[in-house]
Amino acid sequence: MTTASFVVFGPDHLAVLGLVVAAASGMIWAARLNKWPRLVRFQEWLLIAILILSWPADWVSAYAVDAVTWETILPLHLCDLASFAGVIALIWRRQLAAELAYFWAMAGTLNGLITPAITTSFPHPIFIAFFMLHGAVVVTAIYLIGGLRLWPRPGAVWRTFAASLVYLTAITGINALLGTNFAFVCRKPDTPSLMDALGPWPWYVLWLIPLGLVLYTVLYFPFWLAHQKGWTLRLPKP
Repeated sequence: MTTASFVVFGPDHLAVLGLVVAAASGMIWAARLNKWPRLVRFQEWLLIAILILSWPADWVSAYAVDAVTWETILPLHLCDLASFAGVIALIWRRQLAAELAYFWAMAGTLNGLITPAITTSFPHPIFIAFFMLHGAVVVTAIYLIGGLRLWPRPGAVWRTFAASLVYLTAITGINALLGTNFAFVCRKPDTPSLMDALGPWPWYVLWLIPLGLVLYTVLYFPFWLAHQKGWTLRLPKP
């Protein structure tokens, strides 16, 4: 399949970013208005379906370009785990799942959405599968916070940081076993990314650990402030 090369902040990229903002804003507005509960639940299930279907979409896109590898078969990137957490949070309103989805999406997936690790433009299957996953994960994270008010609780930063370290340890072993590059811990993406500013391997991997903690802390600050002011958290029913 021949398509144009992907251009960061080109028309198709900006269109996707606009769609993400519009979808998250619309879902939050409907949930906060609290007039159409069936519509709200329908849009949640639609988002759940997109998150789930993004995994086979990745397989199909890889098969279409004859690029089936362990990395396209196994959903083991951090964005994939964020999507799992998002599905759990949307269906069962699990607070821990919402925290993981929020921190992983906003500290990691959002960076991938802004600086995508792809080289092909719309309507290439890889473009569609990539933004289907990353866009849905970011919309989910924003909606969990703004629409469902599943705010991170005290200690959420350390819980997420501990889970991230466990993931990093496990994925390093999996990469060594399968010869893969999940989480880009073996080499940087071929396309420009934040990792380019962190030095060569393995230093950029080591820098990602404290950087992750800093980003989690910054992302938690508004909620820490809310807790300090005594603002209450209302947990919605499924």
